[in-house]
Amino acid sequence: MEFRGYLDHIRADGDLIAATAPRGLDRPVPICPPWDVREVVAHLATVYDHKVMAMRLGRSPEAGEWVTDEPFGKDTVEWFADEHAKLLAELAAHAPSDHAWSWWEPDQTVGFWYRRMALETVVHRVDVEVQFGTPSAIDAQLAVDGIDEALMIMLAGDDDAAAAVPGSGTVEVLTNDAAWSVRLEDARTVVSPGRRTSPDAVLTGDPAEVFLYLWGRAPVDTLTRRGDESRIATMRSRLAAATQ
Repeated sequence: MEFRGYLDHIRADGDLIAATAPRGLDRPVPICPPWDVREVVAHLATVYDHKVMAMRLGRSPEAGEWVTDEPFGKDTVEWFADEHAKLLAELAAHAPSDHAWSWWEPDQTVGFWYRRMALETVVHRVDVEVQFGTPSAIDAQLAVDGIDEALMIMLAGDDDAAAAVPGSGTVEVLTNDAAWSVRLEDARTVVSPGRRTSPDAVLTGDPAEVFLYLWGRAPVDTLTRRGDESRIATMRSRLAAATQ
């Protein structure tokens, strides 16, 4: 996805959060226990300010260098709206190739945060919207990008999660024209783009449904499975450990 597209998604999904959340800030969000809608919105506001400081400082922000509570005189949604606007302005002020600290060592650029914040925002937009009915659709291109991030960075990048969830085997993840091969080993997970021969299990579905399943926001029953489903469950458990 082009970087301008990420900005558009951050803007649109953040606006939907700001418009929807006031309908019930105290409603529980079962997928994120013990959070309610207010805490999801506050979490995003804090995340946004942290990432703004990561770009401004060029290093990992230290405690006290970003805002973690509502400023005096503002409610949670007003605070979120301010941080949302600040994030958009900070991203737009930089070229994606500009330096910025990130927790993903191979990519220390502002572009990392364009992508990460677009995906962070859409996941939590679903968390908020689903409390009030059917959530808005997720753009298919963004969903495919989110699947790639979840598998190639979150899952493959966390050996601790692999060690915590034992198991081995191969899982092929397919959606539209995209494919990933996930090899589960005892102490690591290896993910490669493209198809491989004779996987132990295959997971297929609409991009948005695969994306939401990987993030624990949709049941596996929304997807088509073939082969040994225990391997799919192991993959999902490792991803849950890597993203908690």
